[in-house]
Amino acid sequence: MPSREKIPIKGLNPGFGTLAMLFSLTVALWVALWVAFGVAALAHVDEQVYMTRDTYDAVFPSEWEVLGPFPAGMREQNYGADPLEAYGGFHSLTYDEHDRYSSEFGPNGTIGWRRVYMTNDHYATVEYPEIDWAFVTEPSGWPAIQHQTWARATLSISRPTVLVIQAYPVAMFSIDDKRYSGDVYSYNTTRHVVRLSPGPHTISVRMVHETRIFGAKIPPRPGFGFWWEAMADDGSDIVRILPSGTIIPNIVNGQLGGPLGRVTVLNTGKKDIWVQRVLVRTDEISGGVHVNVELSAGPVEIVAGQQRPLKLSLSISSSRVVDQLEHSKVNVPIDIIYIVKPTMDNPGFPIQRYLKTNLTFKFALPGKAYKITFADYDQSVQYAMLKSPKVDCIKQQCHAPILALHGAGVEADSEFWTEEIPQQELSWVVFPTGRTSWGYDWHGASYLNVLKALSQVTHSEQSPFLLVGHSNGGQGAWHVLTHQPDRIMAAIPASGYTSIHNYVPYSHHQSRHYTDPILRGLLESSIAEYDLDVHIGNAKGISVLGRTGSRDDNVPPWHTKSMIRLLNQHTKRHQYKVSEVEGQGHWFSGVLGSSDMMQFLQDEHKAFLDNGGLFPEKFTITCINPGGMGSKGGILIEQLEQPFRLSTIDVMRLDEQKDGSLAWQLNTQNIRRFTILMDQQTAARRGPVTHLIIDGIRFPDTLKMGSNALEFVKISGRWERSHDKTWKYNERTATTYGPAIRIYESRDPLQILLPDNGDVDEAYHRIALEIAADWYMYGGGDAVILPAYRADSKSKGNVITLGHQGINSATRALARLAGDVEITSEHIKVNNKRYHGPGIGIVSLHPWDDDRLALIIAGTDRDGIDIAAQVIPKRTGMLVPDYGTYPSHAYVD
Repeated sequence: MPSREKIPIKGLNPGFGTLAMLFSLTVALWVALWVAFGVAALAHVDEQVYMTRDTYDAVFPSEWEVLGPFPAGMREQNYGADPLEAYGGFHSLTYDEHDRYSSEFGPNGTIGWRRVYMTNDHYATVEYPEIDWAFVTEPSGWPAIQHQTWARATLSISRPTVLVIQAYPVAMFSIDDKRYSGDVYSYNTTRHVVRLSPGPHTISVRMVHETRIFGAKIPPRPGFGFWWEAMADDGSDIVRILPSGTIIPNIVNGQLGGPLGRVTVLNTGKKDIWVQRVLVRTDEISGGVHVNVELSAGPVEIVAGQQRPLKLSLSISSSRVVDQLEHSKVNVPIDIIYIVKPTMDNPGFPIQRYLKTNLTFKFALPGKAYKITFADYDQSVQYAMLKSPKVDCIKQQCHAPILALHGAGVEADSEFWTEEIPQQELSWVVFPTGRTSWGYDWHGASYLNVLKALSQVTHSEQSPFLLVGHSNGGQGAWHVLTHQPDRIMAAIPASGYTSIHNYVPYSHHQSRHYTDPILRGLLESSIAEYDLDVHIGNAKGISVLGRTGSRDDNVPPWHTKSMIRLLNQHTKRHQYKVSEVEGQGHWFSGVLGSSDMMQFLQDEHKAFLDNGGLFPEKFTITCINPGGMGSKGGILIEQLEQPFRLSTIDVMRLDEQKDGSLAWQLNTQNIRRFTILMDQQTAARRGPVTHLIIDGIRFPDTLKMGSNALEFVKISGRWERSHDKTWKYNERTATTYGPAIRIYESRDPLQILLPDNGDVDEAYHRIALEIAADWYMYGGGDAVILPAYRADSKSKGNVITLGHQGINSATRALARLAGDVEITSEHIKVNNKRYHGPGIGIVSLHPWDDDRLALIIAGTDRDGIDIAAQVIPKRTGMLVPDYGTYPSHAYVD
């Protein structure tokens, strides 16, 4: 395993940008004094000035030039995979209705230009009447319908303008030569701040018709639209409340369903701001309820153009019993107080501003699910829906909770979803969000959110639970079942797929035409841990009932039947069953909540308690990435000999001792280090096993020891007990394994570290804004953007560094400690290979301290880092391993 050291963030020495640093530190001192002594002493105060900016009716283009469709692979558009790059890219092509371009979709293998027109709500639909889509899909099904199309128009601006804009449902758009992330899921939670000078500006949109999102309807009708607002660029320091960014708990029996709330604000000004306080604007009690609202921690720094969620502390007091029929909700007006940071171009004292908004608190209805809020693993405010048991569990012990995972695009608070699982006698029902309605397919950050939601009704992180899920949530149920098996008492995965690339195959990836097969295998290894069919043996010994509709044309029944067949093959008998409902499709009332499904959970809950949840006498643990695996049979894999290769531990119980005691025989493959959990609950489930035999090496009476955990490590091919507590500081652990998408599993807000000299290039600032916006849009996460020399040494958050080691001290420290990476303005060196030339980028994941991660995003120049920034895995299913270099016109020595 690669060795590593702690990175002393406090000791970072940028070596340049001294004036900028001194100015920044001076402003920081002002803010500290402002906090300590109040605004009046240090800031220019405008008494409750609510800033506004004039809006005007800019004419958004209605006529668009469109070129397409071209083939597109599943989730590869961020890597390029654009056939038009062969012709210099879409931006270099001029509209000509006579020009033809090669495409598998068109008659005679060609397609051409067309024009489409937007409706009054700024949305355009693209149709291809000349294409026989039904015939196109006959040979290879769903993957063939995926395609990409480009569209372009000219926006004319009459005066300096601030354009607050987002495109949907597209993954990317650009204005002139600047790229922006689109809102592919139409969340309506993010905006980009674009400053435009008077004159014409080109807007380009890249539409990718992804089957997972838009379905396989024939014919497809892709489209694109914009949410936008034009404002005069008059230098005002305006902060806006973003739509769909507010989370507020319900009021339940006179109490709040959680102590936290969230509002999300967008800084549309040219200057950074600090949000300092949040105050309730009135002392009036609404509906017999008084709510106190404060900023949970501050000040909160928001750089120009950034959006950030504000964490609010909430409390409530009632003057009387509230009549919920009379008052269904309480509206609380608040002021958000922020100060505007001076800049080197415009120095001075901080200026105070106010932003007003309303928070709406809704009352929960008896017997219905209600909304709770909590601080998630990264300290961001998230919500879950809870349905309480009919019987008060304070008076009678609760049964295990039921965890219900929703499908893709379903909000956890949707009534049709929370009403599907009926109220239980003695069990809580927990409906987590997975962070957003699509989330991360219940992997990674989404699963950590599940654990936090569960912890609101359980007493221990090891408490077992009952598991159900539908569609993408059915896949999520298979994932949790196979990756956290010791916590599952019984499960009903309904209409879940076996893996993302089995659901919508990657067979139409454009990169397959150019990729070396070994490289392809390395890329695919970055998502192999989500191949649930490979891991299905981990579910052996757990009660599972597959559920599907016989006419499901969304997730075909084949997936559920395949998983059950594979599980039965592991048990070598027909133990597991499929409940296939004749004539039903993908969703139907009772798919999870029917009486027979609920009876199955009740029966298996009782059976689990009756036999103490004993582990099977024989089982196999399968693992590809320890970073995403929990324990099976109380055995936790910590390290692999070859990362991201299939690894197994075969476990068999032997009755070999004369005194009647039992032994476990373990045979390992590609395992370097593992732990046996020794807590009382796990030991009871293991039974009277006292001896271990690991790959033929005996460890007598080992499991009699009173340790909390037993660690084993293979040294020179031989297993030994490990008592070393320092290895986690020198080697990779489960918390510091990749792939790159694990950068989002951060225990505090992400730190995005800019080059030390803030004036080095506007491109770095724009990339930082894009990363932060994507993390918020796809994962509901928070990020702080700051120069590397201001990195917060007290934060537990993961780190993203932008820029090569010549301009970013954090990148320099990481490269120095890694030893095998060198990134300069002239070349990028990885191990013994040196890539020379312009336009070379790198994405490289590294351990940061003993339990955090850092991701370097850099390039030899602006084009290089721009290429690297596009490769960041924003969503699941993207083939991004721990590191990759992306050379363009480079040569290697």
